[in-house]
Amino acid sequence: MDLQTINKNHVIVLLGATASGKSEIIQKLSDYLPIELISADSVQIYRRLDIGSAKPSKEEMKKFPHHLIDIKQFDEVYSAGEFVSSANALVEQINSRSNIPVISGGTNFYIKNFLYGMSQTPPTDSSIREKIQNEKERLGLGELYKRLQKADPQYADKISEFDSQRITRALEIIEITGKGVSSFALPSVVRDDLEIHIYAIKTDNTVLKTRIIDRVDKMFSIGLEKEVSCLINDGANEGMQSMKAIGYREFFIPELSIDEIKERIISDTVHYAKRQRTFMRSIPMVVERTHDEILNTILNDFT
Repeated sequence: MDLQTINKNHVIVLLGATASGKSEIIQKLSDYLPIELISADSVQIYRRLDIGSAKPSKEEMKKFPHHLIDIKQFDEVYSAGEFVSSANALVEQINSRSNIPVISGGTNFYIKNFLYGMSQTPPTDSSIREKIQNEKERLGLGELYKRLQKADPQYADKISEFDSQRITRALEIIEITGKGVSSFALPSVVRDDLEIHIYAIKTDNTVLKTRIIDRVDKMFSIGLEKEVSCLINDGANEGMQSMKAIGYREFFIPELSIDEIKERIISDTVHYAKRQRTFMRSIPMVVERTHDEILNTILNDFT
């Protein structure tokens, strides 16, 4: 594809498990193509959550434009709907500059909703939401998750037991409609209003686990414990959406030593990477290549 002939609705989506090397590929890609990154990462949106989110360095972000990073304070919330709305607007803006939007990040729920569109769930009901929030405070999130497992096991299996926002929203939908979230299916085909090119980094299980261990070790060596401590001192707590993320939530588990927290982060990340890879395989249009092959594959499609 000749860059001069690219029309104004091309988008690159780069998928890959945590620690598979997405950021490295995108940095290299920027040497050859006029790209701008739209970050699909529900943790990198937060200011001050730098180390645990593996946020790009300031030097990396200066190399080419990065969007949807550092857009929220740690006590704020952000939804998939907000991401899709922002991503749609950014794609249009980036294409208008004759650049290529690259959507990539660790939150496949964001990417899935961008690719397929949002499901038509009912609007929120403030009285029901307040009731469920009160129940969460009284009974604990774990009890609400157990309730969701009974009412909508298919959806409960797809989300984390620590995902307060999705658990409470799912119970709200059940109470409003009498139906589970899984009943409100996404469209079955990828949107066709954009020329979407989807790539995924293929990784060996053993290699990926080693990369995850190395990444977590590095996080602790450069100050993850101090980063979380400073956030807690400034009011961060386990009920906040930002603190539900892997790399942060483990610090709120009672009576764990630092070594045990580290091991828990590694374990949680390995399990999350497995879910990410399952999602990658579910996308019908995806082109899967190894880390060493994928850059040339993308460049061959765009040059």
